[in-house]
Amino acid sequence: MEQGFGGFLAHGASLVGAVLTALLVALTLVLFLWVLLATLAIFMRAFGMSYYPRISGSYRRVWVLAVLPLFWVFYMYWGSDHIVDWVTGEPGKPEWVTQVVTFSLPMMIPILFALAVWLKGARVFAVKYGLANLWLACLTAFVALY
Repeated sequence: MEQGFGGFLAHGASLVGAVLTALLVALTLVLFLWVLLATLAIFMRAFGMSYYPRISGSYRRVWVLAVLPLFWVFYMYWGSDHIVDWVTGEPGKPEWVTQVVTFSLPMMIPILFALAVWLKGARVFAVKYGLANLWLACLTAFVALY
């Protein structure tokens, strides 16, 4: 039996599917690192530089964006806390576990829109940061649900 990438292709996976999967994983990793660096920049801007009088009000309020990563961090915790043990054959997750993720994920879109409208001077950053967090929230919600 072949090992590595050749073994992956030998078991019926197409090259296009393998490349698309690799690109998806790379995009997710880049967005994850960007969100971490942007969150650090948000905290530096909000707490470290808020004492300067020349900073506009939008940049002082940008710390509110740090709430967005809490969605996908919560989904990671929620999914790991209620994981199905495939070895022992325990039944699936209860309905109330999946409802929390199912109903809270669509609530992120109006929150993103409201933050982009509220942060006038930082709209471009808010939209980029919000979309990156929405992507990570969708991925972690998928993992938490299945």
